[in-house]
Amino acid sequence: MDKKTLRKEILSIRDRNSRDEIILKSSIIFKKITKTEIFEKAKNIMTFVSFGTEVDTSSFISLCLSLGKNVSIPYIKDAKNSVMIASRLYDVKDLVKGYLDIPELPFEKLDEVDKGDIDIIITPCVCFDYNRYRVGYGKGFYDRFFVDCDAVKIGVCFDECVVENIDIDEYDVAADMVVTDKRIFI
Repeated sequence: MDKKTLRKEILSIRDRNSRDEIILKSSIIFKKITKTEIFEKAKNIMTFVSFGTEVDTSSFISLCLSLGKNVSIPYIKDAKNSVMIASRLYDVKDLVKGYLDIPELPFEKLDEVDKGDIDIIITPCVCFDYNRYRVGYGKGFYDRFFVDCDAVKIGVCFDECVVENIDIDEYDVAADMVVTDKRIFI
C-alpha cells in the first residue's frame, strides 16, 4: 500500500481514540521509556509537541523539565525545503501555534540546539512497521533531520498504528526503538 493511502487509513483508526484513551495509552508508553537506562542517562532530549490524536507528550515534557533534563523541540525553519531545527524549551507557556498549527516556539524565543548534543529524539509518526520504519505526515522533516544525527531515535505510537511492513525509499530512516502501549520493538 502506498504511504498516502496508508497514512489516511491509519489516521482514521487513530482518530477513533477518545481523549481519555490517548492520555492513558500515552502514559503507558512514556512509563516504559522513562524506565530505560537510555532515558536515565540522557541529559538532552528532543521531543515533538503533540497535537490532535498523536501520542500525548505534555506530561513527558513536564517530567523531563522537572528532572532537570534539557528539552528541545522541533522548529520548522524552512517548510518549503523541509528543514527543521531543534530549539531548547524552557517553559511550555512559551509555545505558540506554528507550522500547520503544531505548537512550537516563537522565533524570538529560539535557542537552537546542535543535533550532535541530543541524546534521545522522541519521534512522532502516523504509523511504524515491525522494522521500525515510520510513515510521518509526508514532508520528510524528521528523515532529513536524522542525517548525521547520532541520537537514539525512539518512535512512539499507539499499538493499533503498527503495521507489518511499510514500503520504504532511500531517504527513510528507521528508529532505534519503537514503543507502543503494548510492545517495544528494538
